[in-house]
Amino acid sequence: LTGNASLVVSQMNHGRTDSGIWTLVTAPSPATLLETVACAVDPRVWMQVQGRLAALDSTEAKIASLRATDALQNLTEALLAVQLLPPGVYVAMHDQVLQFPGVTKDRSAGTFVKVT
Repeated sequence: LTGNASLVVSQMNHGRTDSGIWTLVTAPSPATLLETVACAVDPRVWMQVQGRLAALDSTEAKIASLRATDALQNLTEALLAVQLLPPGVYVAMHDQVLQFPGVTKDRSAGTFVKVT
């Protein structure tokens, strides 16, 4: 992601109608998510998403496509978790799904871990 990216959006159509469109939106923090969604839902910005994995720079209201990295795998894991797990707050990345509370970031390892 670029340094200005404040939101990641993934959109896919699982049907032939508008009711089959699924959109996943994520941000580095809840505060950033709240601030950036207002920009994302502006029709001039939203029409730039067009069914792809993209990053939103809310300072310029611009969408940029993302190249395939482990971020795509993490996004796939998050989408799978949404379908399989009961309602709750989770982090899904690096081949694991952890439920909050009881999760912290191990900054030296660069991943989330269960608090013991």
